[in-house]
Amino acid sequence: MASRITNAVEAYLGAQRDILRREAQKHVCALDALLACRDPDCLTYTIKLNSLWASEGEESHTLTARGRLKELVDRANMEFMRINQRSDVQAELSVYVVLSDGSRDGVVRVPLPRELYKKFEFKRPENPAT
Repeated sequence: MASRITNAVEAYLGAQRDILRREAQKHVCALDALLACRDPDCLTYTIKLNSLWASEGEESHTLTARGRLKELVDRANMEFMRINQRSDVQAELSVYVVLSDGSRDGVVRVPLPRELYKKFEFKRPENPAT
């Protein structure tokens, strides 16, 4: 009985190792493609705005498109405000680069460090004092 359990555990762990190995290889291929890219404006990005008011029924928003990062973040902000009928964006921003992993239909989303896009986060326009 103990050897059957041991064999089952070993089989399970071996299968998990193989899955992790395949996933790691996908990410390595994607990162190689990202490192080879010299023009960040030709990349595809996923912009995620997770609403801070989702528990109150407000919708989060995700945009995946190719182009300049600042313009895509601005577009996602505008869409978020339109969807939620707001004049501001109260959401947590996340940005990913979307890359092919080299397989037929595989896609990998590589998260960008916040330092690279924090300057593009929505800022409420200041009203000049009258």
